[in-house]
Amino acid sequence: MGKEWNAVEILRHSRHDWLNKLQLIKGNLALERLDRVNEIIEGIIMDTKNESKLTNLKAPQLAALLMLFNWEEQHFFLEFEVLGDERNLSNHDYDITAWCFAFLNKLNKVIKPFAENHLILSIQLSDQEVRFIFDFRGIIEDKSIISNYLEERKNGALIQVLEYEVHNEEMVVVTQISF
Repeated sequence: MGKEWNAVEILRHSRHDWLNKLQLIKGNLALERLDRVNEIIEGIIMDTKNESKLTNLKAPQLAALLMLFNWEEQHFFLEFEVLGDERNLSNHDYDITAWCFAFLNKLNKVIKPFAENHLILSIQLSDQEVRFIFDFRGIIEDKSIISNYLEERKNGALIQVLEYEVHNEEMVVVTQISF
């Protein structure tokens, strides 16, 4: 959906991320801030578990979009978590990825650049449904654009916007995949 990444670029970015994490640990060890070192390590473990759960959904396009998102120039930082039992989303990978890609791009256009913008995407899995919950904190410059965009997608064939709240400094959007 976005930039096409080759193996060398992925490895370069991944190595850079790991070196940053190791430098954080090393710096905090030098300052004898063991509590902070433990927090960093726990964060790394949680991120790795979420990446593993994401790749186990058998939706490689979605996994690539979410895992590589912060490597491209964006006006917000994306964090994700996968909750619940694993599901096979391979039959819907393209449609889910296209929906998420379009929504993330729309959000990127209506927020204030260089503000502390942060989006947490929770993917909630159950036997009956799959929900994507987008929880944004930051500065939305034109909330009517994003509200209209979501309203137009309330009754989508595969992905339905169940509810949303858009304010100047926060937004929550709940979507559901219909199987």
